[in-house]
Amino acid sequence: ATTEVIPAGFPNGFCTGYLTSDDYANDSFWSYQGWCMDKTIAPDERVCIDIDADTCPPDSNHEVANPNDNHYSVYDWTLDMIDEAALTHSENAHEPRGNDIAIYSIGLGSDVLVTFGGNKPGAALLRYAAAVGDDGDRTTDPCDGIDADQNCGQYYYAPNGAALAGIFDDIAGRIYTRISQ
Repeated sequence: ATTEVIPAGFPNGFCTGYLTSDDYANDSFWSYQGWCMDKTIAPDERVCIDIDADTCPPDSNHEVANPNDNHYSVYDWTLDMIDEAALTHSENAHEPRGNDIAIYSIGLGSDVLVTFGGNKPGAALLRYAAAVGDDGDRTTDPCDGIDADQNCGQYYYAPNGAALAGIFDDIAGRIYTRISQ
């Protein structure tokens, strides 16, 4: 969606590129008023800064890219990158399409289950990637209604590193099956 070019008004990238108030006279966008930190996962709070609002994901909020008043977060950018990689079906006929690729995601450890405002944005992001990477459609989610600490679709949860070997074996088997079909 918003990856053709970074708008000229963002010479240091989205969120200014500054990490601390020592780097930026007015405090950093990473900490000041929570800019560039999106702890909500509601679809109607997704921000799109595409030049043409017609190419934005359904239910997203179109904003003109402005580095001094920017609600486009790293979370929004990551959703856009997932869509660019693997979204092949959208309710919006004008939205750019990705490629027919598979995405598998693994939530490792309890940090992925941290809750902000009743949401688990880490798990939600990984599950979004797995849902889009399953069939190219953001609206079909095999994990819908399943707890974030449970495997579902192409999303896996590993409580610790010891659980990764079994997950990698399962993913390898699924990839082999996809290739051989």
